[in-house]
Amino acid sequence: MERLRFEAPKETCLWRYLTIDKAISFFSKKEFRFTRSDKFNDPMECASFFERMAIQSKIAEVHIEDIKKAQRRSFVSCFYACSNESAAMWRMYSDPSSIALRFNGKELINFFKQKSDHDKKLEKYRIFGKQVEYKGFEIKEGMKSFGFSSGDLSPNVFIKDKCFDYEKEYRVVIFSMNARKYFKEISINSWDELKFDIIFHPNMPAWQKDNIRALVQTFNVGKNCCNSDIMTKFNIHG
Repeated sequence: MERLRFEAPKETCLWRYLTIDKAISFFSKKEFRFTRSDKFNDPMECASFFERMAIQSKIAEVHIEDIKKAQRRSFVSCFYACSNESAAMWRMYSDPSSIALRFNGKELINFFKQKSDHDKKLEKYRIFGKQVEYKGFEIKEGMKSFGFSSGDLSPNVFIKDKCFDYEKEYRVVIFSMNARKYFKEISINSWDELKFDIIFHPNMPAWQKDNIRALVQTFNVGKNCCNSDIMTKFNIHG
């Protein structure tokens, strides 16, 4: 069975929008956190076409348990895939004290490849990276929507209902049989392993920007802190 598979992002940049508490956690712990997928908002995470149809048809009990098992084995780290900064992502996932991390997509995926291949703590896991596909799950679409069966867990975690297509998500997934923990991590040994820019929220006041710069310095992150492109476009002062 294939252990590692990473597909190139469709966009040049991958973004992570972070509230200040999550930013502090990222800088202090030096790790990407992977959340078990049953902790996400979408109850159909990891569900196959067949399972979704069964639930719509109200013949669902066995399928709901199958979905829960799949969710407990899938740990996900999500990124927004877009060459441009997103006002919508700022509104949904942040507040004026927040930041965004802007990564070169290919370089970030190469980081995960290298870690997955050489970190002994990750040897026992299957780890995939792929752009999420957004589909309609109406019964009339039938099997033409899918090129695979429900027997393989890995494709299902990369497909979501089209009502979530605003997320433009690229996700990296760790598949594990250990369902006891809610999270898994991929560590960053040195900040030199990663290239990224730190973007201030468009409405962040100047004193908070100084605090972010001090935070970055405290943890020796050594990355460039930038004003938001949205702030520049609309002449927002901060």
